Amino acid sequence: SLGVSRAATPAKMPSAVMDTLAESSAHGISRVATSRSRVMKVMWFLLFLLFLALFVRSAVTLVIRLRGGGLTKSFELDKVPFVFPDLYFCPNNPYSGSYPHDLSQADAELINTAITNLSAEFDSRLGPTRSIELRARLVQSSLPVHLSYRLLAQRRAQSVLQTTATPTMGPQSSFPIFPRVLPFSHPVSLVCFQLRLTDNDRRKIVAENWQVNLRLSTDPFFAEFNYSGLSVDPIRSPATGEEVPLQDWSISVGRERLQEAGFTMLIVPVGSYPSFAHEAKFQLAPSNSYSVALSMEETEYSEELRGQQCQGDSEAVDFSDHLTGRKLTFAYSPAACYYENLVRLVTQAYGCMVFSFPLTWSLRNTTRCFNMSETGRDQFNVVQTTKTNWSDLDRQVREACRSRQPCRYQRYSAEFSFSRWPSIGSSVVAHFAEMGSSPYSTPATRRLIDMARSLRTRNHSAHTEAQFRAYLSESLINVRIVARSTTSPQVVISPAYSVTAFLADTGGLLGLYVGCSLLTLCEFFELFYRLLSGALLKHRGGARPAEPEAPQGDSQPDAKNDTSEA
Repeated sequence: SLGVSRAATPAKMPSAVMDTLAESSAHGISRVATSRSRVMKVMWFLLFLLFLALFVRSAVTLVIRLRGGGLTKSFELDKVPFVFPDLYFCPNNPYSGSYPHDLSQADAELINTAITNLSAEFDSRLGPTRSIELRARLVQSSLPVHLSYRLLAQRRAQSVLQTTATPTMGPQSSFPIFPRVLPFSHPVSLVCFQLRLTDNDRRKIVAENWQVNLRLSTDPFFAEFNYSGLSVDPIRSPATGEEVPLQDWSISVGRERLQEAGFTMLIVPVGSYPSFAHEAKFQLAPSNSYSVALSMEETEYSEELRGQQCQGDSEAVDFSDHLTGRKLTFAYSPAACYYENLVRLVTQAYGCMVFSFPLTWSLRNTTRCFNMSETGRDQFNVVQTTKTNWSDLDRQVREACRSRQPCRYQRYSAEFSFSRWPSIGSSVVAHFAEMGSSPYSTPATRRLIDMARSLRTRNHSAHTEAQFRAYLSESLINVRIVARSTTSPQVVISPAYSVTAFLADTGGLLGLYVGCSLLTLCEFFELFYRLLSGALLKHRGGARPAEPEAPQGDSQPDAKNDTSEA
């Protein structure tokens, strides 16, 4: 009886499979293990295989979709609080129309000597017959930066006449805020003016619906003012005799006879670098009053994409100040990544920086290709002959920054309306005549006050009043800025097809085609376990040594006796 029990212990493989099929929660396949006729069993088995094939086909499509890696955006209104941005006002013509025409003798000699020396350097490198526009551009880009800022560029005192923040509605008893405006050296625009607000000021402006008021002046050149100081000499070509006076200077093209007046208003996320190429901006033209409503949209990457499509904890980025060379720290932004990679690639191609782009701190020692004070003649010739595919270079930069953008960032936009300002009926003469002037006032303001006081005496010509109003229409800009709403929408970028969605769709297909759930798949592990354990037990039973046979001779009678007794 012991031998019989050992032979029956290992599970029969067909029996284990049939038991699993009979107990399976998958609809249809369990009918194969019932007492139905063989035809019905075959029919149900074929139907199960057919729907299983349909499931596998659909599941393969889901796997391909999961591996595709697309992205999707979800939009939710009024999700995050509005954050009042940093505002920069950059003059379209960065050269002042008053300060360079009212220089002391020492300053005039200093800047004019620099212009003469750089023009001679241009002749020695390229020859005196080259275009006057190229000469003007290289001379301007090669001037010492501190001289350009101190003697040529627009200044805050003349360009920003007034800044306040006041309530837009309700009682006006609250004390206004007087934000500071500081100059910011910018390699693209030479100089910009930054509106400095504290965190408390930002919250108050948004929460209490205050408006920021600015009064700007383009500081144009006005020959009627007859400045008493010395002026900057024009850039001259000795071969052709052509001249480029200061009022025609242009940083980008060298000479621009039809200059553009006004300011570019940059709307920048708090703490980010003011990039003309990456941040929202629009133009402010003189003789207008603007009402600007700011809007914000926040973009955030989902948790699944952090570390792959974006940088979760992006470190601050250090830039080199264009004027002083000191370190300036800004929040990480797409502009920071773009400029860092672009300057690196351009420097590798040319050995210097071709354009006037901002420099990150790690690349602060990069020389400017068209700065004749920094670039040697050999390197200058290399720049002239080297050809670069700029579209391919831009593509490389954008690909390098694709996965390095912040996981959360803000974008700003503006809606604005404008009207003529000041109107003809305004008491602009009285306004400027009653302003106090001193020897320390800005040159253009002093002469404007003197002209207004002359007009108040009514002993003046019509020409004088026409010139007075012409200057105002060419210089003054009024701006009122408010937050459009206290809350802003949020855009969440997430995988177009996530693992969770894949599992949910797979479970749905299992239920649709096979009539089971993901838990049913565990039954296959049970079947595998039963088959494996049965095979092991069978293997052990077959390998067990045989029991010894009964000995012949003396022991045989005993065996018989035992048998007889039994």
